[in-house]
Amino acid sequence: MLKNNLTDLPTSPITGRWGFDARYARMLAESGYLVDSSITPHISWESRLGDPKKSGGSNYYNFPENCYWIDLDDINKASTSSPLLEVPVTVTYLEGFFASVLRRMFSDGSFPSLVINRLFSRPSMLRPTGSNLGDISLILKKALREAWPYVLFMLHSSELMPGGSPSFSDSKSIEKLYADLDMLFKTAYRDFEECSLSEFHRSFGRQVYETQTRVND
Repeated sequence: MLKNNLTDLPTSPITGRWGFDARYARMLAESGYLVDSSITPHISWESRLGDPKKSGGSNYYNFPENCYWIDLDDINKASTSSPLLEVPVTVTYLEGFFASVLRRMFSDGSFPSLVINRLFSRPSMLRPTGSNLGDISLILKKALREAWPYVLFMLHSSELMPGGSPSFSDSKSIEKLYADLDMLFKTAYRDFEECSLSEFHRSFGRQVYETQTRVND
C-alpha cells in the first residue's frame, strides 16, 4: 500500500500472524513508524498456537473497529499524546435486522452487546476468501452508510498464486479470486478514494488538528 520511493524508510508495518502488543507498539513509535495495521477487531488468534510453548496468538475481540492514536501502554485504548496511529484492518459485524435492532438498545462493549455479538452476529474481514464476495459488498455498503473514515483491505501476496494458501489451492480458485478482486476494486473505485497509509496518517492528523482548533476557538 505504501507509495514511498525506494530510498525512503517504511512507515506502516503489519506484524506477522497478527501478533501485536504494547512492547511492539513502543518499539514502532521509538523507531519513527507512523501507522500500525496489525489489529483485527473482534477476532482472537488465541487458538492459533504457533510456538507450542506459548499460549496462542493475540486476542483483539473487544478492540475498536476504527482508527485511533494508540496508547503505547494499553493498545486497546486511545491516547491523545501517542505518536502512533492504529489503522486496524477492516473487520466488522454483519447481522440481520433483528440483531441490529437489539444492538441499538445497548452500548458498545456492554455485556448484553457482547452476548448479541456472540449469538446473532459474526465478524467479517475485508479480505477475499473465494466465497465471501457478498460479505465484502455488505462491508463496503456499511462503511458508506455509516461514513467510516476509511476501509482497509488485506491479502497475502502468496494467495495470488495457485497453492499459495489453503483458500486458493488451484488455478480455478485463483481465477475466482481475481474475479472477486475485480468486482471489489470496481466498487471501491466508484465510492472510495485510494491513499497510502502514510497519506492517511497525514490526512487524519490534519482533521484532528482542525477539529481541536474549532473546539478551542
